[in-house]
Amino acid sequence: MFMNQAARELLGGRHSPALALRGQAAGLTMRFTDGRLISTEDAPLSRALRGETVTDLRLALGETGGQVYINSTVTPVKDERGAVIGAIALFRDITDRRLAQEERERLLGEVSAQRRLFEMVVDNSPIGICVLRGRDLIVELANPAFRAIAPGKVMPGRTVAEVWPEIASQSLPRLQRVYQTGEPFCGKDMPFRIRRAPEAPLEERFFTFIEILMRGSEDQGDAILIIASETTDEVLARQRVEDLAEAAQHRAVELHAVLENMVEAVFVCDVRGRITHANEAGARLLGLPSVEEVVRTLSEFPAPLRMRHLDGRPLGREEMPLVRAWQGRP
Repeated sequence: MFMNQAARELLGGRHSPALALRGQAAGLTMRFTDGRLISTEDAPLSRALRGETVTDLRLALGETGGQVYINSTVTPVKDERGAVIGAIALFRDITDRRLAQEERERLLGEVSAQRRLFEMVVDNSPIGICVLRGRDLIVELANPAFRAIAPGKVMPGRTVAEVWPEIASQSLPRLQRVYQTGEPFCGKDMPFRIRRAPEAPLEERFFTFIEILMRGSEDQGDAILIIASETTDEVLARQRVEDLAEAAQHRAVELHAVLENMVEAVFVCDVRGRITHANEAGARLLGLPSVEEVVRTLSEFPAPLRMRHLDGRPLGREEMPLVRAWQGRP
């Protein structure tokens, strides 16, 4: 057996030119790239000596962890009668390429796993998530929560202007500014008049959202990430509370004006027996200089006022009409 210098370096001293084929195989562990052991009979040289041509067969030499990967092409050598008298084997070291391929596959596997996790999180998020790709702002991704904003519209693969023509003049300048400057935009309870479907009527809806520029590769281009939540119910509930508070305040002002202009004396007390309000007529009736002088607890009455029955008997605290009403007595 003849070996050139490259073959001896590739085999790393595992082969000796003086050994026969079986002797060579005994000192060499040869496997397919999937890990299956190759027997002496299935070795490329054995197959060539049986008259078979082996082309571009990828093999691993050595034990796991220190393997050398080779690409082999083996051709039988025949005499003028066609009998096999030998074989020529060409081996090329592809270890670096194989290891690079394994690393690439590992990284692709990690990226694929991370993408699946990302897609699972996005798809199950209760918050609307949308990705707009490129200067044309094409919808690349819209999760179920975002599509639920307008379930009657087709979003992926279409531009913002095509999906939301009714708010294009309101949204496009802002999105283009985010894309050009990279400065994020945050909106809180912003109103939009949108259509839930192409032919649906316009509705005023409120949203809290953030728009963030994501830098992409040269092939993909940059994109804008939108994270949005509809806050229409919260805004309307808050507006109702504010309207009720304003109405209550308005009624309180009206009631105060009515009380102050009544000729009858009016006294108001709370559940603890404290007089919280009295009109001017009430202050005059009690002979006090101002309404502020009237605001005191019922326990302080009637001693300072020297209130009496018509027959002249002093009026006790429990006999006062306001105290009796406060206690639920007629």
